[in-house]
Amino acid sequence: MNESRKASKQQATSTALVALPSRAGHASRLMIASDAEPERARWAQRTERIGLVGAAQVSGIDEARDLARRGAVALALVSASHSKRAELISCLAEAGVGTVVISDRVTADLAIDVMREGALDLVC
Repeated sequence: MNESRKASKQQATSTALVALPSRAGHASRLMIASDAEPERARWAQRTERIGLVGAAQVSGIDEARDLARRGAVALALVSASHSKRAELISCLAEAGVGTVVISDRVTADLAIDVMREGALDLVC
């Protein structure tokens, strides 16, 4: 893929995420949820590269639930290996926040599990 198409694709991805609707008039934000701090930091760095600066990083359900209830989050990236992934996806869905699960390795079983848990998508 040539450089201009890559840049255009990155721009479109960034715009799509930034333009997510927020609740209660708050600015749209991205939440990154993982038990592992290095994983959260790595994802934050990657999202900053496409223009999503200031993603909220959380590890626990209570913190995620609080941000979601305040309308501070429009989309959550959740680690497939999160110890309480299903509960986290469920509480975010109840608050109207969509969840995309991220995994280093995608399998059919994992895809079935995260869709049953209520995730919007699973990406590698």
